[in-house]
This record gives sequence, C-alpha cells and structure tokens, in this order.
Amino acid sequence: MKYAALVLGALALLGIERSPVPPWAQGGPLPDGVTVEGTSVVSAPASRVVLTMNVTARDRFSSIGTAELQPLIDALVQSGASRDDITLPPYLTDGTKLSSVPVTVTLHDPDAAAVARGAGIVAHFLFTTPTLWVATANVRTDASNCAALVRTAQQNAVAQARENAQRLATYAQAHLGEVAALDGTGASSNADTACVRDNPIWYPNGVMPLARYLNVELTNTVRIRYSAKLRTGI
Repeated sequence: MKYAALVLGALALLGIERSPVPPWAQGGPLPDGVTVEGTSVVSAPASRVVLTMNVTARDRFSSIGTAELQPLIDALVQSGASRDDITLPPYLTDGTKLSSVPVTVTLHDPDAAAVARGAGIVAHFLFTTPTLWVATANVRTDASNCAALVRTAQQNAVAQARENAQRLATYAQAHLGEVAALDGTGASSNADTACVRDNPIWYPNGVMPLARYLNVELTNTVRIRYSAKLRTGI
C-alpha cells in the first residue's frame, strides 16, 4: 500500500492523472449498450475517365507548340479517342511554344479492352518519338450513378454494424435494442463529388496504366451504439 501511495504521489507531482475508472469496474451497473462499427466497400464502372498528360520536349532546351503536339494527337485518335474529346489549353495559340503543355483526353463509358489497346498505341508512340515525352499525368474518374452508390455503401455499412452488434449480443446473452447514437465517415452524401477520384501517375517509362482506374470505389464506415440489456435469469 505504501508503494502504491508513493507511485500515485509521484504521478500527481508529474501532472499525470489516472484514467477514470468506469462505474461497472467499481461494482456499479454494467453498461446498457454496445458500440460497433460497420464498413462497406462498393464499386462500379467509371462512366467517364479524364486523362491529363503533362507533355514536354525530350530535349530540355526545346519548347513545344501545336505543330509539335500534332503527332501525339494523331496517336490518341488512332488509339480510339474522339478528336472532339482531346483538348489543349486555351493559351496555346498558333505560334506559341512552351516548355510543358497539358493535353487532356476524355473517355466516355470506357471499355477496358479498348483502353488497354489504346494505351499500348500511345505508349509505343511515346517510346519511339524523338521529340515528345510525358513525365507525369493525372487520371480523374467518376460515375454517373453516384447517388445510388452512396446509398448502397451507407446501407451496407449500417447492416454490417447491426450484424456485428447482434453477434456480440448473442455471445453475451443480451437483448439488442434500438440505435442510441451513430457516427458515419467515408462516402460523402454529396453525389456530385463522392465518386470523383484524382489519381496522379508517374511515367518513368511512358507506360499508361489506365485499366486500373476504370472502376470507381466507395468506402463507408459507420459507428453505431445500440442499447442492450442482459437477459434475466442467467
């Protein structure tokens, strides 16, 4: 006892407080609830993929303009992209030359096999062209049915939380009651932004790994506290 008193006194001098002891640990009533988590992951094919490539000249002392970019645009069209879906920045006018130019390609309802073939065509062009190179890029994906995906992710997370709570109540021989409190994280309820994903890509060798970005994935986690009462007579 003297040793315990000395330890507690030293902790007090150091400004360290003991963690509060819950009432049930002091012989009080048991907690009348259970807090659980539920997590759901849902995915769907992307309805749109926007690839933005930062194109530079292989010769770092050179600059590029619309004429130098035309072979890349031709390769993108050959890969299956629509010319109307290939855009250059508005400040790149005829005669203007820059050290780096962003080239954006939009794919609507992309097909995995077609994207793989197109990526191969563009990668071959970048390997063989003596003038252009893509060092970095960004792939933005989204899904047109985002609101439905958000609802599904949230509903599945709540269902899993309830299942986890029921399992614990069964093990503890308790009656599981209604929801007492909840907290949700993960999938945003804003369907305009919840399914938008930006994925930076580095091109150390010019390869475009677009196929891995053709699905939109949402993760939702909820924390729910349910009321619970121990069964009588046990």
